[in-house]
Amino acid sequence: PKFQLFLTSASVATPIVRRCVKLVHEEPAGIRSHLRELLNSAQSDLGSSSRSVARAVAALSVFHCVRRERGLNRGVSDPAGTHRQFDFACHLLRLVENHWEDSVQPWRALVELGGLAYTGELEDLVASQEVATLFARFLSDEVTQEGDYVFAKGYTLPAAFGTSTTDPELVADPMPTMDSAEILAVHPYNLQTAQLDQAASMIRMLLAMRPLQVTVAPARPAVGTRTQDLLEVLAKVAADLPPVDAFQITRPTGQDGAVTAFLLAECGRCEAFLAFLRESMEKLQAHGQGLGAHDLESAECLSSLLAGKVPQHWVNNGYPTALPVASWLVHLRRRVEFLRVWYSKGVDPPCHDISHYFSPLGFLLAVRRAASRRTGVPVDEVTLIHQVESLISDPADLLGSQAEGVLTLGCFLQGARWDIHTHRLEFAPGEAFSALPAIRFVPMVGAAPNTNIYTYACPLYRTCRGPGPRGATRQPVSMIDLNTVVPPEIWILEEVSLVCEPPEI
Repeated sequence: PKFQLFLTSASVATPIVRRCVKLVHEEPAGIRSHLRELLNSAQSDLGSSSRSVARAVAALSVFHCVRRERGLNRGVSDPAGTHRQFDFACHLLRLVENHWEDSVQPWRALVELGGLAYTGELEDLVASQEVATLFARFLSDEVTQEGDYVFAKGYTLPAAFGTSTTDPELVADPMPTMDSAEILAVHPYNLQTAQLDQAASMIRMLLAMRPLQVTVAPARPAVGTRTQDLLEVLAKVAADLPPVDAFQITRPTGQDGAVTAFLLAECGRCEAFLAFLRESMEKLQAHGQGLGAHDLESAECLSSLLAGKVPQHWVNNGYPTALPVASWLVHLRRRVEFLRVWYSKGVDPPCHDISHYFSPLGFLLAVRRAASRRTGVPVDEVTLIHQVESLISDPADLLGSQAEGVLTLGCFLQGARWDIHTHRLEFAPGEAFSALPAIRFVPMVGAAPNTNIYTYACPLYRTCRGPGPRGATRQPVSMIDLNTVVPPEIWILEEVSLVCEPPEI
């Protein structure tokens, strides 16, 4: 709904001011306002540049603004697209200005060099792929041709820009105030969700700015003290922990091989982690009762547990997670039970659950090593092709003899879903996560043949994505090939990914 909000205060939080229409000459933050700023800063160079370079700088400016807004919508307060990268890319444009006679080759060089300007400092391979795809989407050789160039509905580079004028208002003024999902290359539902999150954040800021009312509250009874709350939380966590002796049984002789060796190593890691958790809980319970010396590590663990989070000390000694502590404990018990059942039987499971492994990458490497030993081919020459078994979503769905390869469950799609009827990736508006049916990893020597028109190399991560600190890297465990009826660039820009950790239970 359209409304106007008037704030009067001695000091207003900067994020609130930034997102509001002020009573001065300043428009709401977005692509239009930032584009006007960029083109004004480059006005002196645009006036002395050729038509092709002027229009290319304008297209580069639009790309820069779009990338900035995409980062803000993800919750990244300072996206990696800095003015330094923009200035470097503009410099590359001027370097090729003398070669515009060839309408193809300079643009290929520009896209490659300009993409490098934005991706050269990114250690995350998937993030680099996203930026390069977005760069090629806006920096097309059609920008320099005659006529208007349409980036998206409502976002046009007029034919007169670069020919008779380089006025930034000619480009920025016709653009809408509210950025559309088409220009940002995201699904409309995802854009709406980001806007609602920003609105909720603004409301929380406004509530936090209310004048404090000092009142004399009655003393809290002893039953509700922080110490008792802490002891109750610790007692519940200790009761939900799996037993340490889950693997203290005689393991029968079963199959030997790389996968079996990997599973044995997983059992050892699980047993050591359970022992660590028990020792940590005993220490925390002693601290909660006022016994023993307090330290920074224990204080962090106690604070995290009271907030419903998994302590970072536990994560560092176990495995990464994005789950709250209650869901994490449920999944930990399932992980231990899965490994314990396998350990007691001594036979490799017919269907693995990759979300139960401490090292998903180690599991995929074990599958390749097993194929290498069987065929005598070096492990570096063995690749894994991926086949999604749409009819298998549970181990109970397995019937009869198994085909070649290793079946794996425990992968969850983030930002899309799998159509079990068409065997293709499809959009999932309003659905944050969806379980992917079983993936069959089939070892193969050499490159795998691709019979599909479109295949999206979907990154597989340990945990779900989220806004991280500046410069943080998040490397995928593997890239899983998924069939799709639309170009893979769409899924790259939508940042569709797989995670091997279930959503909140």
